[in-house]
Amino acid sequence: MEFDIEATPGKVWLLRKASKACLENGYAARAMNILEKAIALRPDDEEFSEMKDEAERELQGRGR
Repeated sequence: MEFDIEATPGKVWLLRKASKACLENGYAARAMNILEKAIALRPDDEEFSEMKDEAERELQGRGR
C-alpha cells in the first residue's frame, strides 16, 4: 500500500484506507505520516482530523 501512496499521492480514498488500516493494526506512527499527507490535500476533512487525533493519542500513550 505504501508503494501505491508514493506512486499516486493525490488519491484521497487511498490515503483514507491506508490510514485506517494502520490505526486498526497498531501502526500509529505510520498512520500519522499518511494523515499528514491527507490533511495537506484536504485540510477541512473532519475524518482525517479525527484519525490524526486518534493517532496522536496512541503515540502519547506509548510515551513517544
